[in-house]
Amino acid sequence: MKTPASPRVLHLTVLATLVAGLNLPSAVSAQSAAPAPAVAPAADAGGSAPGSSKDIVTLEQFVVSDDAASGSTLPERPVTGLYGFATPYQDVPRSIAQITPEQFANDSILSVNDFAYYSPSTSLLTGAAINAGTPYFRGSQGDLYQNGVRLLTRGTNNRPFTLNPYEQADLVAGPASVIFGPSARTAGYVNYITKQPFFDEERSTLTVTEGTWYSGGTGVKPQDTVQYDVGAPIIKDKLAFRFSYEGDATDSFYQNTRDRYNNLFGALGWRPDKTTALDFNFEYGHYDWIVNNGQNRVTDDLIRNGTYLAGPATPIVQVGSAFYSPVLTASGAATGAWIQRTKVAAANGFTYYNAGASVANPTSDTTAGAGTIVGYVLDPSLVQAEPIARNAALNAPGFPSLTTALNFQTRLKKEVSQNFVLVNSLTYGRYFTDSSSNGGFYNYIVANSIEDRVEAQIHYSYKLFGLDIEQDSNTGVAYRWEPSINFKDTENTGYGPTGDYYNLAGGPNSWTRDAFFGASVYPFTGLATDPVLTKFGYLKGFWQYLPVPQSTIGGATTPGGSATGTAVGTLGTADYATLEQWGSVFSQQSFKLGSHFIWDVGGRLSLVWADLSNPLPSPNVPGNPAIGGSVRVAEPSVSSSLSYKPVPWLTTYVTYNRVEAVNGNTSGAAAWSSTVSGVANQLDPYNFKSPSDLREAGGKAEVVPNKLFLTFAVYRQTRDLTLTLPAGAANTANAIQAIGLYEGTELGLRYQPFRNFSVGVNTDNLAATNLNSTYSAPEPFVVDNATNLLGATTSVKGVNYRMVNLPHNTGTFYSTYQFDSGFGVKADVWVHSAYWVATDGSVTVPGEYNVDAGLFYNQRKYRIALDFQNVTNQRDHAGGGYPLPTFNANVRFTYRF
Repeated sequence: MKTPASPRVLHLTVLATLVAGLNLPSAVSAQSAAPAPAVAPAADAGGSAPGSSKDIVTLEQFVVSDDAASGSTLPERPVTGLYGFATPYQDVPRSIAQITPEQFANDSILSVNDFAYYSPSTSLLTGAAINAGTPYFRGSQGDLYQNGVRLLTRGTNNRPFTLNPYEQADLVAGPASVIFGPSARTAGYVNYITKQPFFDEERSTLTVTEGTWYSGGTGVKPQDTVQYDVGAPIIKDKLAFRFSYEGDATDSFYQNTRDRYNNLFGALGWRPDKTTALDFNFEYGHYDWIVNNGQNRVTDDLIRNGTYLAGPATPIVQVGSAFYSPVLTASGAATGAWIQRTKVAAANGFTYYNAGASVANPTSDTTAGAGTIVGYVLDPSLVQAEPIARNAALNAPGFPSLTTALNFQTRLKKEVSQNFVLVNSLTYGRYFTDSSSNGGFYNYIVANSIEDRVEAQIHYSYKLFGLDIEQDSNTGVAYRWEPSINFKDTENTGYGPTGDYYNLAGGPNSWTRDAFFGASVYPFTGLATDPVLTKFGYLKGFWQYLPVPQSTIGGATTPGGSATGTAVGTLGTADYATLEQWGSVFSQQSFKLGSHFIWDVGGRLSLVWADLSNPLPSPNVPGNPAIGGSVRVAEPSVSSSLSYKPVPWLTTYVTYNRVEAVNGNTSGAAAWSSTVSGVANQLDPYNFKSPSDLREAGGKAEVVPNKLFLTFAVYRQTRDLTLTLPAGAANTANAIQAIGLYEGTELGLRYQPFRNFSVGVNTDNLAATNLNSTYSAPEPFVVDNATNLLGATTSVKGVNYRMVNLPHNTGTFYSTYQFDSGFGVKADVWVHSAYWVATDGSVTVPGEYNVDAGLFYNQRKYRIALDFQNVTNQRDHAGGGYPLPTFNANVRFTYRF
């Protein structure tokens, strides 16, 4: 029923009250309980929403019903997030999964890690996933798109996770299609579909999530979220809007971490006539959050039993060619006494520093007499194994990260004729973050992006040699402009690194650079030579980053991350500014050959212009234009798929896809290559021609119409990694290309025999190997007062070894059942085999499983849900030795106006 005008004022008053009262908002668990989506479908989408005109054109081609939503969890929506034009889900020649509006509204999606419940291609383990920007697909970082346009996002430490702007998503394995432009993240991508305006009647929802209770003595933590979502026609079937606000105030399970953010999303849709659609949306988010640095000194005993090697790490100080250590107390304080050490290179490839006789302080306030820290040892008189809480983490209090994200998107769609559509997509994005890093500095990044894409979508029907052919064509041009700056600031922070020399069992106030070293700067081997007095004597080798522009510190350091900052020196990778521009021409064709075969073929040629400079200018230090580089590189991409439909309900396919793109960082920008053929400060053109080759075969079967879908895929993909010199080679030698090889099989099942019951199952087998890579085994954590915590075997280049943090086998399961009364139950399960944490397999995570459950009561006007995570309280882990939370529970309430 349409809400009368007077309650609209009430709704806006509610929203204004929420915003005013949530300065540091009242919180989201990241699930968007979307209102019953009802949008006006495109004329060729195959239907119309209740209360809307069939002739209305929309941004995305999909149909949903009036209820919240139809309740379907099946992959029924035609896919536009691959070729631009609508392709029936069953005929998409890729491993692809859909998250439906029903699942967005009601499931507990707390991070990108939870996408593994919906797609067999999504790798379960992504480390500290709560702040990750994209999930891992088939073992590598994925990419992120919104309505088919690439967004600015960092893979990790991106910002707190929220789904506020979205109501559906496609999870696609493999590279993005040729129409989307080049991207080095070729393992897979998420294509979010934003919330759509309501053209027929007003709808709104208010969703509140209240604090989480944790077992194991942690108790209740404030984890509060509020989301208010409203949409309505302004002129029925002509002009409509959607607005959604989400606020979050969450104290995490982990020590000294929390999120505070406000996220605003708005959309406006205009249909001036039956052949024209203009859609606009924006998102603005401001995030005040703290990076979770997890646990250190990861051993098998810590992973399996929660037993930590507690106590201070003793530094190894090199003065001249000799080695020494200060004598410490159990608290880590220096006693003033010193001992000498003897360096021993063992036959196993490791290096040890054996303790010797007492000596006087060997350091002095001279360049020659100042020491350099080359490692740390664990002294059995100071370090012992003891239990540690699962939520313990190396997060010193008082070091927040601030992130602002802004996105504007417009799309104009014009149906020139029944078979000819023109589409123009224009997107602007801005990503700013000043985030604490685990290297003793703040990471300051500002990235902007403007992308404009014009598509001509044409449908043909004709006969060739008596064969009926249906052809869909999408041909166009695109331009992307992407400047970014990235630099560090060690002067404006005392936050220290999270290496294994910190004692997690000590007090959080000791986990800062200043407290650990007793000095306001942090030493790195081989840099500046000026002595600095620390509690470990006089040390040298201090990293010198450029301060951020708003730094109040007066004395700017030498820029560029180098000791001299001169134009002839090898350029550091700490501080740089990039400008990358892409111009692309593309064409994607789909031929339906009779009733049994489909051939999809596409190509793109992109030209990239890239310029990079260092150092950056600051109020104290001017930029040096003599240090810089540029490249002009072509980046081609081709794809071809052949599908066979022996019967209407089964489609099988084979696919080949090759992409050349930028092997880069935060936003896809390439970082410095320090030398190219022995010449310093050059951009390496090979970083812009990083190829990915995908070969995939699979199929999709609608075994029971509108009830049971099965999917399967086998694949082999290579993705280029870094260029490294052969062992012992000079800088003038040709580098060898490290390659990631990913091979696997995937199976998926979606079953919904009736509206109130749904089941999903995913399994995958993944073998991931580094080829031609640099390998060195880490030294084990041995409490012997000799083994260097920072040590490793001598690096060997050009070898193959198993990738860490990736299990060979994973499986996920979800099921929901709702009784006619509205009461319901649900369960989610994941399981994985053992995986390596250390590159030599000396530290592993065993096979694990996790069970989540929930109870809910759903009525037409409201829904109450009680969600339980890790109900069997397993000691589970994400990538590395990252422990996941104990058994916990929270409550969500949704009211539909």
